[in-house]
Amino acid sequence: MSDLLDEQHRGARAASILREPLVIEAFEELRKTYVNGWSGSDPSDTDFREQCFHLLKALEAFEQHFESAVQTGKMASQQMEALRK
Repeated sequence: MSDLLDEQHRGARAASILREPLVIEAFEELRKTYVNGWSGSDPSDTDFREQCFHLLKALEAFEQHFESAVQTGKMASQQMEALRK
């Protein structure tokens, strides 16, 4: 039960972080910067275009890590509720 409680708290912290206006703004601005960098680049500048692509993928992976913690926390809450019944 302790592990489930830890996961529940971890998920709640991750959800809180993802709701933080400054974090939301950072994700949006970085995403926009990378997409605009790629779309505004010269097609022959493959190094820059690949760099934008990799940065975008890293941003998505970072965000997904938090989303995964949120989902794990929700599942832990459901398991704890089921154990109480």
